[in-house]
Amino acid sequence: MGSPPAKKVLLTSNGDEISQSIAFSLAQRGCRLVLMGKESCLRGIVQKITGPLEGAVAPVEVVDVDMEDEREGTFDEAVEKACNILGNLDAFVHCYTYEETAKKQVVEAAPLGRWLDVKNDLASSSVMYLISDGSRYMTGTTIFVDGAESLTRPRMPSFM
Repeated sequence: MGSPPAKKVLLTSNGDEISQSIAFSLAQRGCRLVLMGKESCLRGIVQKITGPLEGAVAPVEVVDVDMEDEREGTFDEAVEKACNILGNLDAFVHCYTYEETAKKQVVEAAPLGRWLDVKNDLASSSVMYLISDGSRYMTGTTIFVDGAESLTRPRMPSFM
């Protein structure tokens, strides 16, 4: 019996440390990735992933899209391109952050009193569990990894 097929993952990103760490962790675990966001930012992530893991990971593709474009069709077209590349999706990981707004709100609110530890809080725990077969019974759920902000200020939008 062979190993299970690689998970096909679409990950939105603006090139920040959080999405880089998640993308790298997914690639290390054999996932086939399409990164979606500003292409000029994402090409650097692709190089960081494929450089040290050359030959050990599936190709990582990029779909260029302006994530702050409010026209619904723009996002739909980009997702369709990603699906054409991957064939189908096993997971969608939304990591795009609106940096300036998020930084201001975390400084003001920060219920946990600290920033997210990218490697320990997210990449090796929450996302990996959701991508794994162990979460196969979970459907249609949004998990906020926002340092308890959504609990202490439920009307405040989460940007993480």
